Amino acid sequence: MRVRVLVPYTRLHPETARRLARFAPDAVLRAIEIDDRTGYWRVLAEAWAWPGDLVVIEHDIGIDADVLPGFAACPEPVCARPYRWTSGDRLITGFGCVRFRAEVKQAHPELFTEVGELDWLLVEPRVGGELQRRVGRPHVHRPAVEHYGVKSDEQARRTRAEYHAAAAEHEPATGE
Repeated sequence: MRVRVLVPYTRLHPETARRLARFAPDAVLRAIEIDDRTGYWRVLAEAWAWPGDLVVIEHDIGIDADVLPGFAACPEPVCARPYRWTSGDRLITGFGCVRFRAEVKQAHPELFTEVGELDWLLVEPRVGGELQRRVGRPHVHRPAVEHYGVKSDEQARRTRAEYHAAAAEHEPATGE
């Protein structure tokens, strides 16, 4: 089965690039302009149509030698390696390091269009949430991958506020 590794980025972290060269040398890197709020959605929507399995590794994630073989061996429809988003011990599984089986993409080819074009902050919660509703939670592999963009508490507060503002802009208008 063919596997394509996608790396969407605005600024590719040097350690991410080094690890990709070592462990995923055929990865497809897709640059997104820093001020393009929906570029991440468009890049993922395009990749969703690629044949075969799709692995997404974000611009500030450091994979190891076991990520791709572990994903290839996993029979689950969606699997992910967790990472630390903020300081502390809590890990998350998002689109930072995730694999989607070809069968999932084939069963839900219109997923991105059905959810609609989104601000980058909303892609994982909205697309990922809808996919979880359809196929269940991702199977989590261990150990966690490195995340070079770990946020301080203050950065996390600002990002959450930005998320809520973007979510409010994307809510459908209600008629009176």
